[in-house]
Amino acid sequence: MGFRYDFASTGMVCSHSLDDQPKADDFFMHAHEMMEIFCFLSGSAKYNVEGNSYPLEPYTILIMRMSETHMIQLDPTQPYERMSIHFVPQLISKVDQQETLLRPFNARAIGRLNKYDETCFSGKHYRSCINAILSQIDSEKAQSVLIFSHLLSLLAEISDAFDRRPDKADENLQNGIAVEIVDYVNRNLFSDLSLQSISHRFYLSCSQVNRIYKKATGSSLWDYIVLKRLMSARQMILGGTPSTKACTECGFHDYSAFYRAYKRQFQLAPKADRLLYEKNNNRI
Repeated sequence: MGFRYDFASTGMVCSHSLDDQPKADDFFMHAHEMMEIFCFLSGSAKYNVEGNSYPLEPYTILIMRMSETHMIQLDPTQPYERMSIHFVPQLISKVDQQETLLRPFNARAIGRLNKYDETCFSGKHYRSCINAILSQIDSEKAQSVLIFSHLLSLLAEISDAFDRRPDKADENLQNGIAVEIVDYVNRNLFSDLSLQSISHRFYLSCSQVNRIYKKATGSSLWDYIVLKRLMSARQMILGGTPSTKACTECGFHDYSAFYRAYKRQFQLAPKADRLLYEKNNNRI
């Protein structure tokens, strides 16, 4: 047995979950089109972000910006509890026009400086913010205000911790070759990438590349490339770019294959997706 609590309001989703007997197959590589703050509360696990592996302790925070792929790898014999908040940046921009609270998400390289543990913070206030967010109120409006106000406080704590990192020094990266492969793919995401060209670049066989990447992320390299291209194309489409142009500019050469992959990933065709986004975005 376990529990799951979800709360959603315009531009923000908060979730608190406990799996007494987590199934590893239920957790896979994915990415969001919202900012995410993930807080690990209990269990035995490590978290992979863009090929970089972070060990987890209770009250470790991971932050992910939009389209940053991530996946948890856990010990299924240990209960797994976590809290996450997803939010659109416009929600924060309404009260922080300079977006200073979003610098820890945006002012860093992809898959770097995602982790904040207790040693990063100047005190325990960040824990108080998390515990307050975990509390529940009967009134939906009051719950929304509570979560949003403590989200701002938590973002301020993370921003302060980010600023105090010496020279924004990166943590010791694990899975070094996997991280190098991810960096190379992201620099060349829309070019004619293939497993063969990547293998040639790193002087490895195709099977070695796939094995290294899958061990680090739980996903095949090609699945990663397709997901990243689809998410980039979606951002262009939601911004008004015709889907045919987004298709070619994001590295797809066959529109019918792109259309099927888009619909499979986002459960909507490109045009319907944009119309729904415009409708919902007018509410924020």
